[in-house]
Amino acid sequence: MSESIQSKAIKTKESIQRLRKVYRMINIGSAASIVGIVITFILMNGQLILGNWLNVPKVPKLTTVEIIILGLLDFLILTISLIIVVLLTITVEAYAHPFEFFVKIGGAVWESFKGLFD
Repeated sequence: MSESIQSKAIKTKESIQRLRKVYRMINIGSAASIVGIVITFILMNGQLILGNWLNVPKVPKLTTVEIIILGLLDFLILTISLIIVVLLTITVEAYAHPFEFFVKIGGAVWESFKGLFD
């Protein structure tokens, strides 16, 4: 009976090692494109949550270096998404109220450069 448990433990450990290699290859290969960054973002966050925090046995844990890379990737995606939201908001505001928008923008530009002309 104990040999059966030991063999299952060895098989489980080997499958976790294979999964770790597969996840790393997917992460490395998919990070080469914009769509790949999103796939890597989802996979690595899933590994962080399931593997590191919830300790699901079949999901490999991220190493410290991978966690740092994931933090930088999260920050990059957050920054890009915030820039996109701001640009969309400015565009919608310019189309919805064009005269008021350009008066506000023009006033802000004038106020920022007014000191140069005094």
